[in-house]
Amino acid sequence: MFDCIDTYHPSVTPHRWLDQCNPELSTLITKTLKLEKAVWLKDLTKLEGLLPFAENKAFRTEWAAIKQRNKERLAHYVQVSPGLIIRTDAMFDVQIKVINL
Repeated sequence: MFDCIDTYHPSVTPHRWLDQCNPELSTLITKTLKLEKAVWLKDLTKLEGLLPFAENKAFRTEWAAIKQRNKERLAHYVQVSPGLIIRTDAMFDVQIKVINL
């Protein structure tokens, strides 16, 4: 019945999403890991190098600030596009679906 539905989409990969949709976070990761971006983007297991920073106050503060700016950017887009106002102090749960028919 649903032969055309595939849970894998080859053009949307975690590394591509992270770098293109969240460049600030990508920059923070690059700076924190002290690796070239191309290195960890090709091998996401390198992200394990962030674990020692999980309790680092400066890292967590910068991570949270990036998340907040992204929420504000999304809220602005939603307000401009469909005209909805959303609170940026709320938790966001965003799901994106790619349907190829």
